[in-house]
Amino acid sequence: MSIGAPASAERLINLSHLERITDDIGIVQFCQGTRPDVSSGYTVDDNARALVVAALAYERSNTMATGPVETEKAARLLDTYLRFLERAWGPSESFHNWFGPGLTRRDGPQTEDAIGHAVWALGVVTACRVPQWASGRAERLLRLWLPRLKGLHFLRAKALCAAGIAMYLGRESCSLPPLQRNGSRRCLPYEAHTSLPGLSPGFPVCYPGCTQSYFADGGMDNRAVDHRDADLYGLLKMLADDLVHMFDENSYDFGENPGRGNYGTSWKWFEDRLTYANGIMPYSLFCAHAMSGDPRYYTTALASIEFLNSVCVSDGRVTLVGNKGWYVRGKSRARFDQQPVDAMWLALANLAAREGIRSQRTTELEYSIRSGPSTRTGFWTGSECYARIARMCREWFLGNNDAGLALYDPATGACHDGLSEASVNGNCGAESTIAGLVTLMVTEVA
Repeated sequence: MSIGAPASAERLINLSHLERITDDIGIVQFCQGTRPDVSSGYTVDDNARALVVAALAYERSNTMATGPVETEKAARLLDTYLRFLERAWGPSESFHNWFGPGLTRRDGPQTEDAIGHAVWALGVVTACRVPQWASGRAERLLRLWLPRLKGLHFLRAKALCAAGIAMYLGRESCSLPPLQRNGSRRCLPYEAHTSLPGLSPGFPVCYPGCTQSYFADGGMDNRAVDHRDADLYGLLKMLADDLVHMFDENSYDFGENPGRGNYGTSWKWFEDRLTYANGIMPYSLFCAHAMSGDPRYYTTALASIEFLNSVCVSDGRVTLVGNKGWYVRGKSRARFDQQPVDAMWLALANLAAREGIRSQRTTELEYSIRSGPSTRTGFWTGSECYARIARMCREWFLGNNDAGLALYDPATGACHDGLSEASVNGNCGAESTIAGLVTLMVTEVA
């Protein structure tokens, strides 16, 4: 039976189910209905994503003055999920992804996605307004994971790690989702930094007292960075460059390349198919652009989110790519089952697009004002279409979807695991519940 749509948006965000499926070890992977199935164990992926919810909940409890009880709840969850990630590390700087009851290690793949989710979540925590004990532990853990990142093979893992590194590097001023803050320090970028060993040319460096920043070509920039993290900038560039390369390898315009097959008018994506959590890739490149200023990241992110939106938005609602066949280039797309995690990443990618376009147009406007009179109008108009799509992702959880059924229950905070043509999945596990909560939080003021 479907969950009824909520009457009041103010009472949507409810952490009760998240707390119910979290014990002293961490968040339980699966549920039977709404009851946690402890036998399914605990994973790094889920506890990392739950850590993001806890950090956002803590920040929200302070900025929205929801009260000390909510702040204490969020702090307890922060500690629990951080402790799980700390325990996941074993001897010889290895980590284990899947644990059974009592933290018994279970055999299973130590997936690259788990590394990616951990790095992204830890980066988010360092940039959130959380207690120093939490941000400090997150930073130490993040640096433990860094040596493993140069050997990554899978796109989503690379994208998640790039986003996490960008969040960490911009922790003093980052306004990208899932963060919701405004304002940044000004910094002065140089094309060459001979006085700063190890820092790649072209990366901006923050100097106290600088109020404006310009690239060698005259373009302005407002990113705040620190030369002490030069190694991380190189790693961020390596990961983002891999994403751009894969986009260039797999994308084409049929009008320009008719010999590539009868695939349709164009394909602007990183792979030859759309599968799960697709928004991770454009989201990551918007994050990378926010820290590096590399225009390739911005243009690739914008082209890919436009393509993804053209596939996933129809008739005023979000219609996600289904997991029963996905969407392979040149073939028909699957419509079901649709997954909550895909709606979450679509929302995050669109909010990142809005912030990226605002930042880009602010830079262009400031430069035009410096150079002479500006004739620009409708300054934010183009960016707001992405905010509308993010809000459609929120509505997807509440019943504005292809089946007309709500997945998220504001009375309990539980979210169903998937949407089929005529029903919702009866189980409400960790991944889906986290996806619902993150989407509701980041679109709360979108």
